[in-house]
Amino acid sequence: MRRLAATAVAAAAVAAGCSKSERAPESADPASGFCTIRAPGDTGPAMTWPPLQGKPPAPAPRWRWVNVWATYCKPCVTELPRIPKWQDRLASSGIAVDLTFVDVDADDGDVAAFRQDYPDTPMSLRLADPDTAMPAWFKTLGLTGSPTIPLQIFIAPSGKIRCVRAGSVEEPDYAAVEALLKAG
Repeated sequence: MRRLAATAVAAAAVAAGCSKSERAPESADPASGFCTIRAPGDTGPAMTWPPLQGKPPAPAPRWRWVNVWATYCKPCVTELPRIPKWQDRLASSGIAVDLTFVDVDADDGDVAAFRQDYPDTPMSLRLADPDTAMPAWFKTLGLTGSPTIPLQIFIAPSGKIRCVRAGSVEEPDYAAVEALLKAG
C-alpha cells in the first residue's frame, strides 16, 4: 500500500512538471524573498520619519533596524523580545546595528498597561497620530494598499532604506537578516 501511495505521488509530481532534475534554482542570496521592497546598494530612498511624539533618532553611522509594532498585534508582541537578542547575535558576528522601535498604538494608556505586563519591552518612539500618519508613512516607504504591522525597515549606514518587510521575523529569518546586513 505504501509503495502504491509513493508511486501515485511520484506520478503526480511528474504530471505536474516537477522532477529532481528540474527544481527551481535556489537563490545564492539568503535575503532573497525576505524583503517586501528591496533596494540594492544606495538606490533606495533616504529614510524620512513620520510625525512622532518626541524627536526622531539621529542618523546612525551603522545599520539601523526599525521595527513598527503595536500592543494589539500578536505577531508584534511575539517578536519584540527576539529582535534585541538578534542584535546581540549580529554584534557577535561583527555586525553593528542600532534598533529603533516605533509604536503605533493610538492610546497612551494601552502602552502603559502593556509595559506593566511586559516590563522588558524595549523603549519605543510613538507615532503622533497613527490613523493619519501610518498610511502616509507607509506610502513613502513604497508600500501600497493596506500594509499590516509588524513592519521591519532596514536602513543602511548611508541613511538609505535597503529593505522593507511587511510582516514579522521568526527564527528561520535570522539568516536572511544577517545576509542583508553583511551585504553592506
